Amino acid sequence: MPFYQERRVIFCNSAKDSLCFGKNVTAIENKSCQIVVKLSRSLDTKGLFLFWIVLNNYVFFISYNSKSIIMKIKNLHLSCLRNNEHFQFQTGFKELIELLTAAMLKIEESFTDFLLVYIKENEILEEINQSNISDDLFDADNNRDITFRGMLEVIKSAATHFRPEVRQASARLQAFFNLYANLSVKSFDDQTAAIDKFVEDLVGKYAVDVATVGLAEWVSELKIKNLTFDSLKKSRYSEKASQLQLLIKQVRTEVDAAYQAITDRVNALIEVEGEVRYMQFMLEMNRRIDAFEEILAQRKAKEKKLTPHPAPPEDYKFSQGLQA
Repeated sequence: MPFYQERRVIFCNSAKDSLCFGKNVTAIENKSCQIVVKLSRSLDTKGLFLFWIVLNNYVFFISYNSKSIIMKIKNLHLSCLRNNEHFQFQTGFKELIELLTAAMLKIEESFTDFLLVYIKENEILEEINQSNISDDLFDADNNRDITFRGMLEVIKSAATHFRPEVRQASARLQAFFNLYANLSVKSFDDQTAAIDKFVEDLVGKYAVDVATVGLAEWVSELKIKNLTFDSLKKSRYSEKASQLQLLIKQVRTEVDAAYQAITDRVNALIEVEGEVRYMQFMLEMNRRIDAFEEILAQRKAKEKKLTPHPAPPEDYKFSQGLQA
């Protein structure tokens, strides 16, 4: 076959045998095992997966006991989906369960709970669509939520910094951030006001800690995102529209929790009982998750291209606060 031209073929009876061919092969095999299995995999009568690795013009065939590779339903950042995308994904999830039956998947109780909140989401979304609320308000709100979560990641990372003063600043900021843990579930106006106060404290009494952990640009970005959202809301949307957006935000959280309960249970059953019973459900869900991840990736790339991250002015001094 053309694929094997000018390549030496080596067969390994197990992952352990691949050790004799060097550390590089072992590292790649361990790191990329599931990806390679996804690319080319056959299941023989002994329950062993056969897959290949190409490295430095060599083809390595490795058999792997199927019990050592546990496939599961992937995670998806559901909060990043727009309202209609979210409902489309959850509708597909519901229809797939109805096709295979909740009884077969052993999730009857969890699925009943899911249906209750799914119906609520459908009803609120219909009202939103009738009110001509476009995705731009959701995107603007979601952007400030994402920025807030990004700030939390910066603080968590600083907690393991090699400099003790950075770790101490991180601990103080973490305690402060905990006061705003429910920020994203507030009403639009309440969240806008809370972020204003949040930023005010960060550029005030927490300014030194913010500078120490490298959070200054994030604070500036959050303030910009908050102002952008508030301006859009005031200029284009009524109070009823804002209330509907808050309702859909809350019910989506409930739907996501019900969805997670089902996928967690199926993943747990796969570990206990094996993949066979749940294989069709798992593979189809992962295919759909991949499709929606691609949508999110394309949108992120487009937004990054159209709206480059603003650079702070040269004379910017964080300790003096942010300019409106």
